[in-house]
Amino acid sequence: MVYWELRYRIEIVSVIYGLSGSYSMTKDTIRGIIGLCPDLTYSGFAVGGGPKRSLRQRAAEIRGERQRMLTSAACDEFRRACHWLDEQPRTQHINRKSGNSYILKEEVELGGGHVSSGMFIAAAIACGYDVEQAGFNSRHAWLNIGQIRLTNPNLHLTSSRRDPTAVIAYSPRPPRFSIPGTR
Repeated sequence: MVYWELRYRIEIVSVIYGLSGSYSMTKDTIRGIIGLCPDLTYSGFAVGGGPKRSLRQRAAEIRGERQRMLTSAACDEFRRACHWLDEQPRTQHINRKSGNSYILKEEVELGGGHVSSGMFIAAAIACGYDVEQAGFNSRHAWLNIGQIRLTNPNLHLTSSRRDPTAVIAYSPRPPRFSIPGTR
């Protein structure tokens, strides 16, 4: 499911509740995002499959995951992700080369502490990023975030041109120019 049409609604939510305010304002912002994205949970997008459960069991599981998004620890994850996302360059369109939300949230975690996929996606929506589910039955999302990020400019993303779904790995950036006399 594509969420870029939510960008304008999220701007209204961010203005009403504010992101730089207190814990209660952050909690209200998360509530607004939960209302706009019915399948977003603490673990990411709610997906089907898995062990067979009744609809009531699945609904109770989703309600529990959404209540977990409103805990103080989840609000701290949300704030850290918002702070990191505010410093990143953006693109005009969804950029699949930069990695999905799982890869990006790991960069936030380098700053200290765990960040769940759902809280990272909620922070991206609150910061005005375009968000698109990474695939059918995927918990993760693609964002319109720049490929070279400010957290560590010495790293760049590599992937296989033959297989665009291949896992994206980090590698040191090669030098731009060779030194004369070396090869």
